Amino acid sequence: MNETVHTALSAIILLVLAGVVVYGFALLAALFGGEQTLGGKIRRAIEANPDLGLGVPCAGIAAIAIVAAMLKAFQSDAENTGNLSFTAFDMQFSGPSGPVTLWVICFLSIVAAIRLLRR
Repeated sequence: MNETVHTALSAIILLVLAGVVVYGFALLAALFGGEQTLGGKIRRAIEANPDLGLGVPCAGIAAIAIVAAMLKAFQSDAENTGNLSFTAFDMQFSGPSGPVTLWVICFLSIVAAIRLLRR
């Protein structure tokens, strides 16, 4: 993989980790904060609709993790350009559209699973 793609993947991993840390602090504030603080507002929002408060952000993080793992695992297939290509629904996705399409498919399938399991 060329240096730009490697740097971009490292930046994505750092952004995901930063998002997880910020989200963790928000959850801790919700658990231990008072009712009139920001933590209390976050707690009430999560209690009102936990699949939106917890499930959707976790689905986004999981989808990014899946795409990053695919880019790292199939480096030889990516022809050292960082582009992931795959075929789904009789359509070929390659170039920059490959990772984006894979993220959208992963995200929507995880959110649909959350929705089905909440019923």
